[in-house]
Amino acid sequence: MSNESNPLRTLVDFFRFKKIELSSESLVSKGIYSTLDYRAIMDSAPYDTKRKKLFLDEAVKKRKIKSLSKGKPGTIISRVLPESRNENNGIDVSLYISDKTGSRNAVKWRFNTFGGRSKCPVCKGIFSLTHASKCYGLENTDSLFTFDTVKELIERLDFLSNALKK
Repeated sequence: MSNESNPLRTLVDFFRFKKIELSSESLVSKGIYSTLDYRAIMDSAPYDTKRKKLFLDEAVKKRKIKSLSKGKPGTIISRVLPESRNENNGIDVSLYISDKTGSRNAVKWRFNTFGGRSKCPVCKGIFSLTHASKCYGLENTDSLFTFDTVKELIERLDFLSNALKK
């Protein structure tokens, strides 16, 4: 694939010509334009310029949203499922909850601050997210962070929040 038909490669060459510094961790520095994924996207793109732009915009958006949920196991980002995100912008479902208390609880859950170091009424230990399953038998709360199950999520977090207030 020549530079003329590879706009990303042309951009990289431009950066080098202008001596623009790129992070060694950037995808451009790592040669994204030579990966199999990039080549597959470019090879399947339509020839028509307008349709090609729309196709590439959609492909980039899908890649970006897919990569938002990648992280080291056990980190907050690794718990955010792709179905928890708005398909157009990647924003987490917790920010779309219209109920103010429900949204606040969901964000606190995401940031592992839910319960605010309260004492767990069941085991008397300091409450953490694992107490939802260990002490209350409420498994897989993170899987409720989807647009289809948001009502159940709000009910579960309200239950836990009320239990911690007692």
